[in-house]
Parts: sequence; structure tokens; C-alpha cells
Amino acid sequence: MRCAASGGMVLRFAGEDRPHLILLDNRLPDMNGFEVCRLLREDFRTDRIPVICISGLGEVVDKVKAFATDGVGYVAKPFHHEEVLTWDRT
Repeated sequence: MRCAASGGMVLRFAGEDRPHLILLDNRLPDMNGFEVCRLLREDFRTDRIPVICISGLGEVVDKVKAFATDGVGYVAKPFHHEEVLTWDRT
């Protein structure tokens, strides 16, 4: 497991290590999670990594944005770890 404090770090780490799953918070200091997800999909090294978007925003429009950027799931905060673990299909 690896943690990243910014969208740029997410992109760099994912390109280097290719994780099995990315839990991506929508609020990052340098860009939002939807933008990070879009950039992950544009890179051949990271385009197949499943991304679950995590947000304190539970609005329908935010869920739609998460899936529109090819996220495989959306979890609203606060959440229980069991809720996220159901997405790990590795």
C-alpha cells in the first residue's frame, strides 16, 4: 500500500508501481480526483487500474462524474472499510 498527498504523486506512483486498485479522494491540493482519474485513463501504463472515487460529497452529480471518468466505484465519506474491501476483486 502506498499513500499520495497530491494528484501529481498519484500519477507518478501509479505509473511506477501499477497498483491493483486506487482509492482516490476527490479533494487533493493540486487537482480534483476526477481530473486525476481522467489522466490515469489517458496513460497506457495506468489505464486499466481500477479506481474507486472517495468523497465527502454524496451528490448524484459527483457520482455521475466518477463513473464518467471510468471510475469503477464511488464511496461517500464516512465509510466502513468493509465497504471498500468489497471492490478489491484481485
